[in-house]
Amino acid sequence: MDMVKYLASTAIVASLVGCGGTGDTGLGGSTTQIGSCATLEQAETAFDELVTSVLDIKLADGATTYANLPTGPLSFNGIISGGPGADGTGDFTHYADLNLSTDFNTVTGSVTNFTTNVGNFNNPTGNITISGAVTDNAGVATIEFSGSGSLVGAGVVAEYSISTTDGNFLGSNGAAIEGGQESEFAWTAGRAGTEDSNGDWYAKLP
Repeated sequence: MDMVKYLASTAIVASLVGCGGTGDTGLGGSTTQIGSCATLEQAETAFDELVTSVLDIKLADGATTYANLPTGPLSFNGIISGGPGADGTGDFTHYADLNLSTDFNTVTGSVTNFTTNVGNFNNPTGNITISGAVTDNAGVATIEFSGSGSLVGAGVVAEYSISTTDGNFLGSNGAAIEGGQESEFAWTAGRAGTEDSNGDWYAKLP
């Protein structure tokens, strides 16, 4: 291998390691998630596939009653999506993998593998810890969680926070979840101000 080809291949490997560690998007597995180093188009495809799967459960069996929740703890894998914030302006878009564990009382988990449409911040590194609770809302099993932490791109850094709304378990035994979310990216380097990116999230048992 000549020196030019060696340096080019080294640069490619370095960029893959920087955005996620292996260069493997994780797409196409038994559980639909984004994985590391995904493009925005790959993330959107993974999200759409997950939505279809979750909505099939919802159409078949509707929302889960609190009394029919299974015995935990159980883990759910999913994806968060976000577009322009509450004011409806801008074009900031993001996706991220969501991992939840619950005993159907408390909720713990993480948000990771972010993919955005912001240059030098397309695949920022960061593992956001979340916590929350499962509640009985007039007989319907509901869920909420929140979290915050730092996301680091190539010279672009944000303090990220998320809170969820209207989270409901779906299916006869709570095999899937859907909900809304409100995210904020407070830029601390490389960009100025804050960016809202609100949207939906979906998750299901592996």
